[in-house]
Amino acid sequence: MKKRSLKKLGRQLTVGAVDFRPWSLELTLSELAIAKAASPPAPAAGPESSLLSPGAPQLKIARLYIDAEMQSLLRFAPVADAIEADGLALSLTHPGQGRYDVDDILARLKPVANAPASDPLRFALYNLVLSDGQLDFADLPAGRTPVVRDLRLSLPFLSNLRARREVKTSPHLAFRLNGSRFDTAAVGTPFSQTHKTDATLALRGLDLRPYLAYRPESLPFRLDSAVLHADIKLAFEQAPGTVVRLSGTATAEQVRLLETRAGRRELLAFDWLEVGLDDVRPLERKVKLSAVTLSAPTLNMSRDWAGRLNLLPPGDKFAIKNGATDDSTERAVGQKM
Repeated sequence: MKKRSLKKLGRQLTVGAVDFRPWSLELTLSELAIAKAASPPAPAAGPESSLLSPGAPQLKIARLYIDAEMQSLLRFAPVADAIEADGLALSLTHPGQGRYDVDDILARLKPVANAPASDPLRFALYNLVLSDGQLDFADLPAGRTPVVRDLRLSLPFLSNLRARREVKTSPHLAFRLNGSRFDTAAVGTPFSQTHKTDATLALRGLDLRPYLAYRPESLPFRLDSAVLHADIKLAFEQAPGTVVRLSGTATAEQVRLLETRAGRRELLAFDWLEVGLDDVRPLERKVKLSAVTLSAPTLNMSRDWAGRLNLLPPGDKFAIKNGATDDSTERAVGQKM
């Protein structure tokens, strides 16, 4: 067993075995584990929890296989013909008040303030497979642990590079959530010239209110209610380049967004928002919409003495200068469209 500390994550990393084949650039890691924080966050006021397992790792992968390509060296970007993760087990703890036992990792990965903009990472990853995955989520204030078992995810590719590799997998997502089974189907033509494969995602009346208690406190605004609907097609195609495309409709209703400042005033609300996705390519940062329908929106804006709008996240130093020197009172505007 090999152990070392990951400075970037601030956690201990252990690996049972490493098998690297330099001529084919194949790497296999066995029994890879990332430990939990040495000092886990204290639980919020509530019942004593028997849900914590201090000895269990934060993340464990029984087998991680990466089949890298020489193009990675030539393009100075990761190119892989296959990435497989077997027996992935993730453990998360929610002590309460929007805190999690991975907050220290997120803080370390947070971009440096005022850092110059950089080009997005270029990559071409093919035949991505996650099998036999599981998730344990310890909700200490509620005294329960939702679990996900038999998680399987397959994606033919994720790429923003012009590269053509052999596609062997079709998009697939399946899991059991607290005993309830979820599965998806995909339709593909893997032997056609375009290697096109489509998957569908359908949501009907997904109420987010039961899950809003888990929102991180660091978010600038607080979502108070929302119900989601979706009928989206996810298409993977390799002609002439690799393309991941979204199309269909996404709908949100009964949305209410609050400020996080004292008083938690309503900032934005609307009855219905429907967005038609004509051609959305997330890996290429391209968005083409066919229609946007918004019903009964209400936006409440205010400006404080420093000229700062309540639409800006807390701590943002941007302020609008007031041209009238004798106007120092807070302005509030309620607009209905």
